[in-house]
Amino acid sequence: MLKTGALRYVCVDLVSIDAMEWYAQVFGVTRCPLYTLPNGLGFPGFLNNSFIGNSRDQLLITLERRGMLTPEEIQLAKETSHKVNPIVSKDEVGYDL
Repeated sequence: MLKTGALRYVCVDLVSIDAMEWYAQVFGVTRCPLYTLPNGLGFPGFLNNSFIGNSRDQLLITLERRGMLTPEEIQLAKETSHKVNPIVSKDEVGYDL
């Protein structure tokens, strides 16, 4: 998994608002969780959302090509995404919501 510092993270956010596509193609910046909690929330849960067109496939291809997730991590998230219950209680996550 690719690791980055807080400064680079903030720089990516700042640069994205200057992109010529800003608000022309996407309604803001979408932050995709690149982690998986024991209950399946995180990336698999994110993949359980509704995506328009082929944006889900574009996301998965980009994450692999950029080396942010391995093909195995992506495949596992795809296989488990439909099993994720997005409604969880405090006891299921192990920390205060």
